[in-house]
Amino acid sequence: MFVNWMAAAQRGEAYEYARGNLAYNRWLRTRLKQAEEPVPAELNAACDAANDAWRAYKDGLVTLIQRRMGRDDFSYIAVRL
Repeated sequence: MFVNWMAAAQRGEAYEYARGNLAYNRWLRTRLKQAEEPVPAELNAACDAANDAWRAYKDGLVTLIQRRMGRDDFSYIAVRL
């Protein structure tokens, strides 16, 4: 989804690429993979979108921001540059 948004996004447009606690989600995905347990599709999608957003940030295409929405609930947003 993030890649599709990037292809069509105009300067200044924002996209919420993940919601929740991304640090915990990444930790959980790593633990599940190490235990050779199945990783839920939602968890993979959130972590993969975050990786795509980070690459876009490193390439100078977006800026990344986050907003606290509640306890252990964050909104992760990419803004097209």
